[in-house]
Amino acid sequence: QEYNLAIETALGGAMQNIVTEDENGAKRGIKLLKETKAGRATFLPLTSVKGTRLDISGLENEDGFIAIASDIVKYDKKYETVIKYLLGRVCIAENIDAAANIAKKYANKFKICTLDGQVINAGGSFTGGSASKSTGILSRKNEIDELTARHNDLEKSFNERKAGTASLRQECANLSAQAEGEREVIGELSNENLRLDMEIKRIAEIRKELENSLFTPVGFEYELKKDDGSSLLTISCEGKYTINIYGTIDRVDIYEHKDEDGKLTKYLRVIDYKTGNIEMKLEKLYNGLELQMLIYLLAVTKNPGAFDSDNELVLSAALYMPAPYITPDEECNKYYDSGILEEIKRNLEEFRERKFKRFGLVLDSEISLNAMEDIKDRFVNTRLHKRKGDDSGAMAGSSIMAKNIQEFEAYEQFAYEKILEMADNLYNGNIDAVPLYYSKDRSMCSYCDYKSICRNAYPIVHRIIDKNKDYHDMKEHIEKLMEGGDTDAGKVD
Repeated sequence: QEYNLAIETALGGAMQNIVTEDENGAKRGIKLLKETKAGRATFLPLTSVKGTRLDISGLENEDGFIAIASDIVKYDKKYETVIKYLLGRVCIAENIDAAANIAKKYANKFKICTLDGQVINAGGSFTGGSASKSTGILSRKNEIDELTARHNDLEKSFNERKAGTASLRQECANLSAQAEGEREVIGELSNENLRLDMEIKRIAEIRKELENSLFTPVGFEYELKKDDGSSLLTISCEGKYTINIYGTIDRVDIYEHKDEDGKLTKYLRVIDYKTGNIEMKLEKLYNGLELQMLIYLLAVTKNPGAFDSDNELVLSAALYMPAPYITPDEECNKYYDSGILEEIKRNLEEFRERKFKRFGLVLDSEISLNAMEDIKDRFVNTRLHKRKGDDSGAMAGSSIMAKNIQEFEAYEQFAYEKILEMADNLYNGNIDAVPLYYSKDRSMCSYCDYKSICRNAYPIVHRIIDKNKDYHDMKEHIEKLMEGGDTDAGKVD
C-alpha cells in the first residue's frame, strides 16, 4: 500500500488505457467510439506494445532509490510488455530531494516519482503539490479492502454477541407473533360483532316499522325476471334495439285499502337497503343519476300480472332505507357529559331513528302515508325545507313528494325516457368519457380504483350539475309529462 500513490502518479492518465488482444481489437474499439460519438481512448494491443525496463548500472545504489516501478507491481505474465511500457522506465524514490539528486546525476533521462506523489519528468520538469490519499483507483480499492475487513470483524463480533441472545429473541418473536395473531382475531371478532349488532338494530327497526305500518311485505330479494329467466322489463325502440333490464329489489310491500263502497285498492311500495350515502334529488334524477328505484317501479308496474292486476295498483313509494355502521362511541360521545344513563339511552335511540329514516319518492296521499306509519315522519322522512341558496321559494326534502298518482307516474315515464336516451347514446356510439360532477370535487370517478391513471378523472373543464337550474328544469319536465307531453319513442313489452 505504501507504493499506491507513487504508482498511481506514475501511471497518470494511462490508468484509463484499454488493453486489447491485438490491433484488430483496438481498431474495433476506435470504430465503436467514433460511430457512437462516445469520446476518445488509448488502446494498448498486446501484440504491438513493446516496453523495456530501465537498466542503468549503479542506479539501485543511489540514496533514496526504492525500485523501478514495474518491479513493485504484481501482474499476469501475459501483460508484461504493457507493464514495462507504462512503468518500466519510471524510477520510484523516497522523497523529492532524493529524486532531484538522482535526476541531476543521470541528466534527467527518465521519470522519477516519489512516495508522496511528486514527479520529476524526463527532461527536467517538476510536477507536484498536495494529493488526496483516497482519490486514486488503487487507493480507493485499498480503502474498500480495509473497510470490508473492518466490516467483517464487526459482523463477526455482532454474530458472537447475537448468538448469546438468540433464544431470548426467538422467544420474543414467538410471543410477538402470538400477540399479533390474537389482535387479528380480536379485530375480526370486533368487526363481526359490530356487523351483527348493526344487523340486529336494522332488523329491530324494520320490525318496529312493520308493527306500526299497514303495509305488508310480499316479496324479498325480488328478481326482475320471469320464470323462464327472461327480463321482467323489456323495452323495444323502433326495431333498432331491445333493452333487457335485470336486478333485484330488496323488498316489495303492498297495502290493501277498502273504501266506504267496498272498492279494494292496492298501494305498492319498493324498498332498497343502502349501506352507503345516497340521495334522491330532482337535479340528480334530471341528469340520469339515482334512477334505480324508478326503474324498479317500472319493472313491477309495467309488467301485467306482477302483483295481482285484478285490482287497481297504486304506486305509493320508492324508498331507500339506510343501513349505516354506527359505533356506540360515535353515538354517545356528545351525551356522555350529562352523566345520566337514561338520557344517553333516549338520545341514542333518537339518533338511531334519524339515521334509519327512509327517504325517496313518496305519494302525498293521506291514505298511503297513514298506512306507512302511525306517527307522521317517524319512519319516512317527508319534511320539507327551503333549498339553500335558492330564492325562488322552492322547497325540498329528504324525500320527493308526488302530489298525486299522475305525478308519480310522470316520474316513472321520465325514468323510461332516460333509459331510452342512454341506450340511444350507446347505440349511436356516443360513449366519450365525460364524468358528471355533483360538485367540483365530487363525481363518480371519486370511487374508481383507476382514477389516478385515467385522463378523464381530473378534467380541465368540468361537467357539473347546476343544482338550482336542473332542479327547476326537472320540475317543469314532470309537469309537462303530467300534461300529456310524454314520448312514444319506445315500447314496453
